[in-house]
Formats: sequence, C-alpha cells, structure tokens
Amino acid sequence: MNTPLEPLDRQPTCASDGLRRIAFFLLLFSSVLCVLLFLSRTFLLPRIAQIDVNGTRMNASDLGKSYDKLVSDITVQEQARDASILPLQDATYDALKQDRSGQPSLTTLRDEIVREANALVSKPDAIHLSSADLDVSSKTLVLQGDVRNVGPSSETVLASFVALLHKLPFVSSVKEPTYQRLSDSAGSFHSPFTISLSLK
Repeated sequence: MNTPLEPLDRQPTCASDGLRRIAFFLLLFSSVLCVLLFLSRTFLLPRIAQIDVNGTRMNASDLGKSYDKLVSDITVQEQARDASILPLQDATYDALKQDRSGQPSLTTLRDEIVREANALVSKPDAIHLSSADLDVSSKTLVLQGDVRNVGPSSETVLASFVALLHKLPFVSSVKEPTYQRLSDSAGSFHSPFTISLSLK
C-alpha cells in the first residue's frame, strides 16, 4: 500500500526576495534591449531608412541638411529675381539716376537757347532752330538753324546770336559757324548756320 508523500517543508519567502529576483531579470532585459536598440539605430536604421533624392541616397540627417540648403538657394534666387524685376530697389539704378541727374537735359538747353534768341530779336522766330543734337559723352550740343525775316542784316543777327551763346552759363566754348548771307527765289535774305557748343 502506497503511503502518501509528506509535503515538503516550505520556507516562507518575503516580498523583498521576490522583488529582488524580478528586478534582476528586468534589469537584464532592459540592458539587452538598450544595447539592441543602440546597435540598430547606429548600424541598421541608416541602411534601411534611406531615400533616393535626385539619384542620391540620403538618410534622415542628410535630408535635413539638404532641405536647409534648398531653402537657402530659394532665398538667393528670389532676391536675384526681385532685383531684376524691381530695379528701383537696386543700387545700380540709384547710381544711374544720380548720373542722369548730373547730365544736362536737351529739352532744358534748347528751351533756354530759344528763349534767349527770341529776346535778342524783336521778330518772332527770326532765329529758327531746326535741330539740336546733344552728345552726352563728349558734352557737345550741335545747333542747326537759320536766321531769316530780318532782311540783309541776317549775318549781323547771326553774329549777335553767337555772341549770346558765348555768355550762356552752361557753355564753355563755341565753334563759330560759317557766316554767309543767301537769298531765295523771292529775294529774301537768310543765313543758315551750324554751331557746335561745348558744355560745362
């Protein structure tokens, strides 16, 4: 007849011993997991998590640098575009404006000469300017015209007009015209002229 086995004597375990045993395994598991995560982040993920951008393989850190460079390039291109579309904001345009303001205006010079010529002779349009050409680079103004409707004194009026041009404040020198008195088919006298003025 079989006799029942006596139960083994169980020693009572306290809660701190159980926690100690569990803590060791938790610590071991956490350490192994941390090492595996570190190794995968360092070696595995950079190889797996890559993207092909314009024929170049890039990982996450390279994508950030590429994005920053792209934003910088876009900003530079926008500034260049704005400079070409809006030249009013460009320093070169300001320099051109200053250079332009320092140059004489053909309209202003012509108006001043016509006003002085009209004051010289009582008859209107006695000294007629047919053209005025301004060469800004050489600061030369060439006047072409005709003295008419003053009778035989057309050469005298032309000489007075040349003397007047010498006295103008913006004229440095005057190349004298050829003095001649011509008559047309009606018997009226006139003196054509071409005068070159050097401007200050």
